[in-house]
Amino acid sequence: MNLSSDKAIENQSITRRLTASLIITVLIVSAIAITAMHRVVSQAAIRGLERKADETLAYLVGTLEVPLWAVDDDGVRTIGRAVSQDGSIVRLIIRNESGVVIFSMEKDKNGDLVNRTGKIFHKQGNLEKPAGDVSVSMTPAIYKASDRRLLFFSMLIIVLILISVAIVTVIFIRAALNKPLKSLNELTDRFAAGRYDTSGHALPYREFQPFGQALTEMACTIEGQIGMVRKGEEDIRKLNAELEQRVKLRTAELEVAKERAEVANQAKSAFLSNMSHELRTPLNAIMGYAQILKLQDTLTDRQQQRLEIIRTSGEHLLTLINDILDVGKIEARKMELEEVTFDLPLLLRQAFNITRIKADEKDLSFHFEAGAVLPRYVRGDERKLRQILLNLLSNAVKYTHRGGVILRASHAGGELRCEVTDTGIGIAPDKLETIFEPFTQLAVEGLVREGTGLGLTITRELATLMRGRIAVESEPGKGSTFRLEVPLATVGEAELAKRSRKSVTGYRGERMRILVVDDNVTNASMLVSMLEPLGFPVATAGNGPEAVRLALEQRPDLVLLDLVMPEMDGLEAAREMRRHRELAESRIIGVSATVTESSRRDEFVAACDDFLAKPIQIDTLLDKIETLLGISWETALPEMPVAPVTEIREREREEVELPPPEEMLELHELALRGDMRKIEAWATALEERYSRYERFAGTLRELAGGYKANEILALLEDHKGK
Repeated sequence: MNLSSDKAIENQSITRRLTASLIITVLIVSAIAITAMHRVVSQAAIRGLERKADETLAYLVGTLEVPLWAVDDDGVRTIGRAVSQDGSIVRLIIRNESGVVIFSMEKDKNGDLVNRTGKIFHKQGNLEKPAGDVSVSMTPAIYKASDRRLLFFSMLIIVLILISVAIVTVIFIRAALNKPLKSLNELTDRFAAGRYDTSGHALPYREFQPFGQALTEMACTIEGQIGMVRKGEEDIRKLNAELEQRVKLRTAELEVAKERAEVANQAKSAFLSNMSHELRTPLNAIMGYAQILKLQDTLTDRQQQRLEIIRTSGEHLLTLINDILDVGKIEARKMELEEVTFDLPLLLRQAFNITRIKADEKDLSFHFEAGAVLPRYVRGDERKLRQILLNLLSNAVKYTHRGGVILRASHAGGELRCEVTDTGIGIAPDKLETIFEPFTQLAVEGLVREGTGLGLTITRELATLMRGRIAVESEPGKGSTFRLEVPLATVGEAELAKRSRKSVTGYRGERMRILVVDDNVTNASMLVSMLEPLGFPVATAGNGPEAVRLALEQRPDLVLLDLVMPEMDGLEAAREMRRHRELAESRIIGVSATVTESSRRDEFVAACDDFLAKPIQIDTLLDKIETLLGISWETALPEMPVAPVTEIREREREEVELPPPEEMLELHELALRGDMRKIEAWATALEERYSRYERFAGTLRELAGGYKANEILALLEDHKGK
C-alpha cells in the first residue's frame, strides 16, 4: 500500500464537504417533502369531496323517495333547501318521474366540480318504480383553501425542522472532527517513526495521505513482530472467556423471562376466571328469572317472544364467556369435550344468520342447504361445533368479493357432514396445508389483514378434539370448499321424551325443606322464586356461619350452597356441615359462577353431593333434586301437540284474515332465503300497519322464532292457492 501526495487535493477538508453535502441534502429533502405533501393534500381534498358527494347523493336518494312518490312537493323543497345550506354544494336539481324540476339551486361555480346524479325508486314488495332523479354538484374550493393553509403551515414546520437539523449537525461535525484530526496527524508521525504508542490521543478520522503512509509503514513493522501473534492468541482466549460469560448471563436472563412469562400467564388465567365469575353472577339472575317467567301460562305471544329473546341473548353471552375461557384452555392443552343434547338445525341456522350480516354488507349471495334427513336433536359439543362453523363461514365471506357462499349440512351414519363453498380468491396448491399453521394469513392485494391468523389453526384443533376431520379443496381465482366431518349421535326417544318433559308443578309425598345459601340477594331470591311454587319450604342464608346455624336448626333435606361468600366460603361451610351428625341426611348441591379449574373449586365439588355452574338451568336443577331427594314430580296436564301449519290453516281458515298476495311477495322471498330475523321484522311491520292481520303476524313470528322456514313456505303456498 503506497499513497503519494497530490497538491490538487492537499487543501481539501472532510468537514467542509460534509457540511456542503448536508445542506444540499436538506434542500432536496425539503423540496421532495413539500412536493409530496402538496400532492397528498390535494388528492385527499378531492377524495374527501368525492366521498362527501357520494354520501350526499345517497342521503338525497333515500330521503326523497317517500315525498317524491307521495307527490309532496313542499317536502321535496324543504329537503332541497336544507341540503343546499352546505357551502360546498353549488348546484342541486330535483325532478319528479315526469322530469319536472321540483327544486333547483345553482351558485357561482369556480374551477373543477364533482358531479353526481342518481335515480330515485320507490319499493313496492319486490318491485321498484321510478319516483324521480336528483343531480348534485360540489366544489372543492372550500377544501382547497383549508388545505392550502394546512400545507403552508406544514411546509413551514418541515423547513424549520430540517434547517435546525442541518445547523445542529454542522456544529456537531466541526466540534467532533477538529480535535481527532489534529490528533491523527500526530499519530501518523509516531507510526512512521516506528513508535506505536496511541495513549493520550483520540481515534483519528482524517488526512488520508499521512494516515495511509503510516498504515503502510505500520504493516511492514508488524509483519516482523512475532510477539504480536501471541498477543492475538491471548485476545482470542479473552474473547472466548467473555463469550462464555455472556452465554451464562443470557441463560440467566432467559430463566428470569420464563418465570415472568409464567407469572403473567397465571395472572391472565386469574383475570379470566374472575371476569367469568363476575359476569356469570348477574347472568344467573337474568336467565333464571327468564326461565321462571317462561313457565307462566298467562303471557301473550308477544311477551313469550320477548322473553325468548332475553333467554337466547343470555345464552349467547354465556357462550361468549365460555369461548374466552376456551382460549386459555387451548393454550394450556387442557381443552375437554362437553357432551350435551342440542338442537342441530337451530345451531346451523344461528351460525348462518350471524355470518349473514357480513355477507349482506359485501352484497354476496348467502345460502343454507340442509339435507333431507337432518335430525332435530343430537348429542355432542355444541359450543365447539358453533365456533368451527363460524370460523369457516367468516373466512369464506372474508375472502369472497363476488358471487356467494353456501353452507350445506347433512347427517348420516351418526356423523355430521358440513361443506362451506365460496367463489372467492381460492388458495394455491402449495398453501393448502400451511393455511392451518399458526399466524398464517393469505396475502391478498387490496385486502387489509384482519385477525391473528389463528382461526383455521383453532378450527382444526377443535375438529380433531371432537374426533372429526377437516379438509379443503381450492382452485386459485375460482373459490374453495372446506369439508367438516364430526361424529354426532342422534338423540334417542327416551332422551327426547326427557327434553320434552311437561312443566313441573310440584312433587308427591311429604314436604322437604331446602336451604339456599348465597351472598347475592338477587340470585338467592331467584332460587326461592323457582322452588317455593313447587311446594318446597325454602330458607335463605347470606354467608357460611349463618348457613351452618340455620342448617342445624332446621335440618334441611337439601342445601343449595354457593362457593364464593364472605366470612366463610362454601367449601368451609360444606366441611363444617359434614362434621355434624345431625346433618348426615342433608344433601348439598354446590353452586358457583367460578368454572375455571382450581384446587379450591375441585375440593368444593368433592365436598358436595353434586355441583351446578351458574347460570342455573331449571331443568338441570330439577333433575339433580329429583335424583338426590328421590322424589317424583307432578306435572301440568299434557299439552296438546302442536298441529302442523296445514292443520292450523284448515282450522282457522275462517278466523284468520290473511293479507292480499301482493303484500306477500317480499315475505315469500325472505322465506326462500331463510332470513328469520327479517321475517319477524316484516310481521311486526305488517301488524303495525294493519291491526286486522294481528293473528297472522303472531303465527308468522312464532314460526320464524322456531326457524321453521318450510312451514312458512307451506303457509304461503297454501295462501296463493286460495
